[in-house]
Amino acid sequence: MRRSLHLLALLTGLALPAATAHTAVTSISPAAGSTVNAPREVTLRFSESVNLRYSIFKVYPLPAGQSGQRAAATLTRRVIALRGDEAQRADTYRPRLGHGQGVAVPLKSSLKPGAYVLMWRLMSADGHPVTGQTVFHVR
Repeated sequence: MRRSLHLLALLTGLALPAATAHTAVTSISPAAGSTVNAPREVTLRFSESVNLRYSIFKVYPLPAGQSGQRAAATLTRRVIALRGDEAQRADTYRPRLGHGQGVAVPLKSSLKPGAYVLMWRLMSADGHPVTGQTVFHVR
């Protein structure tokens, strides 16, 4: 009996990390750090379905003179939850109902050369928010 309890505890402990894993972004286009002609949209794919109604996707230009992941993270923390920021954004994304394992974020047609931050806040299947960002460049 004691042996089977130890085995059950071991198996439960081994299964726990997989059960508590958060949703991950598995692919992004344009790729992080890439330089591209002005795209019409950016796309993200996820490791599992996310609730799109409670997720945020935005694209912002990085201010002149700023570059890199640190500047992108700072900008994301500052603007991810802002409302009424459509004029500053480079995208035209509107929240959607439903769930999905991917999302396309349409971009404005007037993107100028420079660095842009794609940022997101996802609602994981386990209910935890996952925030991230990546930078791409328009030539």
